[in-house]
Amino acid sequence: MIEDAQAGQFRKLDMPTLTGILESLFAHLENYLGGQDDAIAKCRDFIANTCFRLSIPLLETTYVLYLISEVVGDQFVNRDPEQSARTTKFFDVLVLELLERY
Repeated sequence: MIEDAQAGQFRKLDMPTLTGILESLFAHLENYLGGQDDAIAKCRDFIANTCFRLSIPLLETTYVLYLISEVVGDQFVNRDPEQSARTTKFFDVLVLELLERY
């Protein structure tokens, strides 16, 4: 992900910052998969606020989220179709809600 030229500002983040963002993202995803539907809104707010603070454009952020969703989605292929569908929905709704802020 970090090597992708379209990742822009994400490529410049130091590892502790990037790790913190990813850990929070995955914690929200885990909560959503566990049935907490409000985890998407909480994640949206966290991502939007963090990217604003770090001056990362939302469009760039949504691109990186799709890269992450592809990797995460691949983990569920042929394992659990329900979890795979919920994971896809989590990222799709998260990206759409972030883009609505433009």
